[in-house]
Amino acid sequence: MVEQTQHLILLIKRLNLKLAISREISFFLMCSVIQGYTYRMKKSFAFSHGAVCILGKGHFMQDYMDVECLSLKMEQFLQQQGGDFELKLLPSLIRDYKEIEKKYELATKFTSSEPFKTLELFLAILPEYFAVLGFYNTLWRYLDVSKKELSPLLLEKVSRERNLVASLYPKIDQTISVSSLEIGKQNNFDGDLLTFLSYYEMVEYVKSKNISQDMLAELSQRREHYFYLLVEDGSEYILSDKKQIDLIKNACFPEPETEGIMQLQGQGSYPGKVKGKVLLIFDVDLNHLPSDFILVANSTHPKDIQLIQKCSAMVIDEGGILSHATIISRELKKPCIVGTKIATKVFKDGDVVEVDANTGIIRKISK
Repeated sequence: MVEQTQHLILLIKRLNLKLAISREISFFLMCSVIQGYTYRMKKSFAFSHGAVCILGKGHFMQDYMDVECLSLKMEQFLQQQGGDFELKLLPSLIRDYKEIEKKYELATKFTSSEPFKTLELFLAILPEYFAVLGFYNTLWRYLDVSKKELSPLLLEKVSRERNLVASLYPKIDQTISVSSLEIGKQNNFDGDLLTFLSYYEMVEYVKSKNISQDMLAELSQRREHYFYLLVEDGSEYILSDKKQIDLIKNACFPEPETEGIMQLQGQGSYPGKVKGKVLLIFDVDLNHLPSDFILVANSTHPKDIQLIQKCSAMVIDEGGILSHATIISRELKKPCIVGTKIATKVFKDGDVVEVDANTGIIRKISK
């Protein structure tokens, strides 16, 4: 165990993996994402994320990758494509997405009646889908940080298409959850545990339709805490031992020091200045929201629209000029600051803060 832990620590450092995004998503679906981001992207575009690592608990995870290297790969790819890649490549990607969407709709017809069939159909389309989404996300990140003069029309096109493609994955996650719970109900076990199978484990389970008590115990432990790493060369690592995971986390991904921080700087994406109480996005009850709350989140997604509509301002760890939070804040005319990196670590539920999106500064007033 010690040797494996040390090997993984050295491997992660060599791969230069850094925190890229945090989100609510099932373990199984994130493993499927990584399949698309590595093997399938490599096959389709001759470059990929190379390696992706995730750390999680329950259905919340943090995603680590080498974003800088990925942006360089995207730049090289675009140079090879020539200046009019948006006229040649993007339409074909949208056509691919539309075909995937049709396959998704077919798969959902069996969610309750034949849940194994739904999962089987998903296993066939998920890597293909996430390769398309992975390309858009990589292009989106690259354009967001590019210092070149970029056409506003191109930025708007990429952002719109990326959000269209991304809108499918929460639906897929929900369908997987429903199918898994139905299988568990039919076979007298906690179906939610199936969402903690890896992509390859799910392939084997759908084939055999049998799962051992030992595996269910492993999945139960994995639900409490997990580590997953997939490298493009085929190396795959899954850990559920908390001691091992903590050693890796402390050595490779230490938490930022936030004690005593009263002010953060980000990038204002829609102007305005407001005061209010912090509301973190996790486990929010839409029926019992405080008035004039400031929404603080790692990132936002289309599924968060009801919450966003009711907040007075947003403060987001991630994002830039093409992020969902930026776009929706402009549409709804709500003050918003993105790219704070650690707002969700600095501010707690109930903190009174002042959000000045004109300057990009968030200041804690009191608890």
